Amino acid sequence: MKKTPQQYIDAELAIKNGQIDKAIRLLDRLVGAAPLNISYRLKRGEAHFIKEDFQTGLRDFAKAVELDHKNIQAVINFGAALIRCNQPHEAKEILDYALELDPNSFDAYINLCNVFQFLHKPDEALRSAMRAIEIRPDHFLAFNNLGTALGDLNLINESREAFQTAHELNPQYLPSIINLAQLHVKQADYEKAQKLYEAALTLKRRSEEHTSELQSRFGISYAV
Repeated sequence: MKKTPQQYIDAELAIKNGQIDKAIRLLDRLVGAAPLNISYRLKRGEAHFIKEDFQTGLRDFAKAVELDHKNIQAVINFGAALIRCNQPHEAKEILDYALELDPNSFDAYINLCNVFQFLHKPDEALRSAMRAIEIRPDHFLAFNNLGTALGDLNLINESREAFQTAHELNPQYLPSIINLAQLHVKQADYEKAQKLYEAALTLKRRSEEHTSELQSRFGISYAV
């Protein structure tokens, strides 16, 4: 079994510790030495994603797909990056292909849900979210996306229940807290909304101290 290079281990540790620029420098060296290595490109793309440099991350994910078009991790990451780069139609095409590779890909359905939300197609977003829940009934992202789709269909009570489930499954997930607070505002339950906004503010401050947590807060799922 091939030994993992120390620079790659150091890059992973740097990402975990929120030292994203350091991680990118280490990964730049690895990619420069082995430009055909998919793992290095995916990890560097992840680092750029955390930094919210989506265009640069997109290039790494695109190259990874070019190197191996059947690598579903690379395909899904590419699709997620396309969403972030405001290319939803291209993202849908890539994510449909991901489902050809794996019809039960949770990450593909989560990202397709985001594509349909971007395209203002709540019915299709709802179907994608429900399919994701069938695959992973215990995952907060699926219920958060379900809540968004239901809200777009003006099913407010059902939307609130979905966001509440997402929050219970992962109390640290910032978007579900904010989404839940906004629904309480719509229903004039300002006391509950205020408590949630305060919780969100506390969590945001804490996450700024722990940058590595950010990759779970993009609101989109990408397999890394």
